[in-house]
This record gives sequence, C-alpha cells and structure tokens, in this order.
Amino acid sequence: MRKIFILLLFVVSTALGQSVSISPTDPSHLIISKPAGTAQLTLKGESAGEFVAAHTKINLEGWVPYGNSTSNTINFGNQYNLIHSIITGSGAFPGDFGIYRSSVPLLYHSFNTGLELVSTTFKEVKEDLAVFYNTQALSAGLNSSIYFKTGNYHTGGIKTTGTGSNAARLGLFTSAGTFPTNLVERLSITNAGLVGIGLTNPNDLLDVNGRARIRHNGATAGIWMSNSTNSLTMADGAFYGNKGDTETGIWIGNGWRFWVNSTGNATITGLAGTGTRNVYADANGMLTTTAPAPKTDYYSVAPASFKPVYNNSGTFTADDLYSQCLMSNGSTDKLVAGINLPHGATVTQIEVYYTNTIGAKRFDVSLYKSAYNDILTSTVVSGETDQAGVSSNDIKSNVFVVPNPSVGAVNNTTHTYKLWISVETTAGAETSWSSGMGIKGVKITYTL
Repeated sequence: MRKIFILLLFVVSTALGQSVSISPTDPSHLIISKPAGTAQLTLKGESAGEFVAAHTKINLEGWVPYGNSTSNTINFGNQYNLIHSIITGSGAFPGDFGIYRSSVPLLYHSFNTGLELVSTTFKEVKEDLAVFYNTQALSAGLNSSIYFKTGNYHTGGIKTTGTGSNAARLGLFTSAGTFPTNLVERLSITNAGLVGIGLTNPNDLLDVNGRARIRHNGATAGIWMSNSTNSLTMADGAFYGNKGDTETGIWIGNGWRFWVNSTGNATITGLAGTGTRNVYADANGMLTTTAPAPKTDYYSVAPASFKPVYNNSGTFTADDLYSQCLMSNGSTDKLVAGINLPHGATVTQIEVYYTNTIGAKRFDVSLYKSAYNDILTSTVVSGETDQAGVSSNDIKSNVFVVPNPSVGAVNNTTHTYKLWISVETTAGAETSWSSGMGIKGVKITYTL
C-alpha cells in the first residue's frame, strides 16, 4: 500500500512538474520539490452528492512510551515552528501547543492556562506585540474594545472611544453583566492625558466625580502639596489631612499651623501666647491678638435731642427756622440731652455749634457722667463759648478737649452720660436766655 501511495504521488507530482522523493538519510521523510514556482500538496474532498459533505484532514500522530515526552512539529524553514508537545505518565497533562522561533516560544497555549503571550527580548522586533485593530476611520463614538468574560458574564473591558477624527479616550469598564453593553466606564483617560474617575470628560489632570477617600494603614491620611520648587522635603510645601485620629488640619512651614478637633475646637498656633486674649481681624482678614490702633469716630447730638431741664421757665423750641433749639427770651431754664456712646469708647473732645448775637452772654457746655449707685455727677469735659455773631444765622463753634483719656473712657456698665447747656454772663454768672441765642448741635469725638 505504501508503495502504491508513493507511486501515485510520483505520477501526480510529475504531471505538475514537481518531484517526489524519499530522503536518503531518513526513509520516513517524504520530500516534494519543484525546481521553479511553488511546490504544493493539495488534499481535496469531493462530494458524493448534493447533501453529502466531504472532509480533509492531516493528522500528526506521535507515539511515546509511558512516562516520556515527544512532540509533533511543522517547520517553516529554520526559523519558525508549530510544535505540539506530548507528555505521558501519572498526573501528566496533554502538553502545550505553540508558535516558536527556533526554540523560543512566541505564542503558546497550555491546557490549563489559556492563550498566553510570551515576553520576548528580540531587539529586531519593531512592530507592536499585539494590535487590536478597528479598520474604520477614527471618528467620535467609534470603539476598539477588549472584553473579559467569566462563565456567562462579561466582567470587564478596556475600550478606546473616538472623541474626534484624530483623538480618543481610553476607558476601563466594570459591572458584570450578560452583555458587553452592561459594562460601565469607571476610569477614563482623555487624549490630552486628563484622568477622570466616575466621569468621561475630566477638566483637570485628575477629576473625580463624587467623594474620594484617602487611607493610610497605621498612620493618618492626607494630601501633600509641593510648592513651586517641587521639592519633596517637608518644609517645601503643605500637608492637608489628619493630625491625629481626632484632629485634622494644615501643616505648612515645617509645622502644624491650624487644626480642629472632633468637638469643634480650633487651634491656630500663630495666636498662641500667655493667658486669654482677644482676637482681631485686620483689614486683610488676618487674625491676630494685637489690638488694632484706635479708630476715631463721631457722635452727633441734634437740636431736637435736647429738652428743658426744669421746664418751669419760658418756652422750649426744639427746631426753629434755623434748625436750632432754644429757650424763649428771658427763660432761666437749661438744656439737657442723654448721650449713648459705645461701651469702651474714649471721648477726646466735644465741639458745640451755636448762634449768639449777645456779646455779654455765653453758653456753658458740659459733658457729665453719673454713676448708677451715686447721686452725684462728675465732669468729663466742659467749656464756655467765646464768640458772638452778628445775626441769628451767623453760626459759631468752640472745641473743648478732654484733659485726660482716663476721664473720657466710657463705661456703660457703671455710668450714664448727658450733655448740659446753660446761659451765663461772660463773667461766669448764671443768667437768662436772650433772643438771638440758639444751639445748632454738638459733635462728640471719640476713639474705639
């Protein structure tokens, strides 16, 4: 039978211009050659009927004694081979099938490991080791995908999605489901290198949609921020995170500068010192324990704020045609007005505005304070006007300075304050009001 088969091959090959021979060194080695063109061997199954299939098969069957190994091989020149290894014996496995270059495996399948790519150190390799190629032109929404499947479920995927004709993003997908469409894009890297977690269109180098948690097993967690030097030393940057298990704050300038504990109490090291002190905010919003420089402010006493002290002499006008208050001609009454200055203020001076056409008379103006538990009053500042005008609309003014700041200190917890105005002669004797005399108002200057 073997001779007949070889004879048939010889006849067919001769007809095709090929030669069939047996290797002189290996009787099992059948050689088909052709001097020019392509030497070929065709196995063709002819159908015996319209509905009868025909098959072809090439079997490479090796035999190996129990406990040994061998292989079936197809060689492509001296460089590449298809090799199937055969191993027998107790606990043995069917062997491996692979593509080899010489004896180095490039791609192989082991009976229990699936398809495996083997790392190569061939320096002459210029192309990618593996390319997953969508032949369509890149455009928005076009995908190239790799899916992972376990049992009946698609468990993950890696996919590029076109975002334009020359741009795409890379996505990592999870959320196991029956179909690839059940997978959800969890992490995205844009064409520009921006990374999004929970969103596909990040606007920053790292853009997270939702809450992020930073953990540090055995120590407190946080984020380090480098300064412009990009140094990794602790002094060149800042740390935002937990100071301890019950405190969180800011480390900067090589030390903790601010932190708040779990009960809501905050600590600012820049305010540390001796004792309990007030904390102030300057014009720039900076907190400090240094009291700001006193600010000068003003308190105005309008004419209508005054009233007669005794109301037993003449008529009181709170606001006449010249916006001044006065007593009628001949009245001996005095004027008084309650003053409500800010607690802690210090009065520095008062200035009275008035009209007076009577050269022989003047106003005596006093700012008094009266203790809640004392029937007596004491003077903060007082003075007498010294100018006379030519008409009822010729307004004059005098300034009376508080001689001692401690006297001008306002303490609303212990005292009340009032302005008192009376008429007297230029010699200092009490006298009555005259027509042409009136009070336009009093301005009290204080610091706080």
